[in-house]
Amino acid sequence: MLQLRFLLISLFLIGMWSCQSGSEQQENEEYTKYYDSVMMIHDRTMPFMNTIDQLRQQIKEKKDALENGSESEVMDLNQLLGELNKGEDAMYDWMHNFKPDSIQEDEKLQYIQNELHSIRRMEEIMMNGIHQAEEFLGSE
Repeated sequence: MLQLRFLLISLFLIGMWSCQSGSEQQENEEYTKYYDSVMMIHDRTMPFMNTIDQLRQQIKEKKDALENGSESEVMDLNQLLGELNKGEDAMYDWMHNFKPDSIQEDEKLQYIQNELHSIRRMEEIMMNGIHQAEEFLGSE
């Protein structure tokens, strides 16, 4: 009888442990999926930092070449420079604030889901500035 009780308690504990372990494993797999998505967007977006620098240089050269340009032309160029700067700042801010290792275990999944939203927004800001600058430079 004592052995049967020990066996039942052991089976119960093993069952509880395996359920908890499966849940944790599922959450870890979900975290990894989100983390990989975040890193994929980062790795896809990072090379555009060079594009931003090149476009900014071209716009500055156009601005410097305007000797008697209208105030509106100068304002347009400044606006484009501002959009490119926003994109660059968005990337640097995101990288500076991305700290997945500093988050409590029970908050990691929510954190990485929020980071996926943040990096998508950062990518949108960067690509918007690049698109505007390329469109302006291509129209001349």
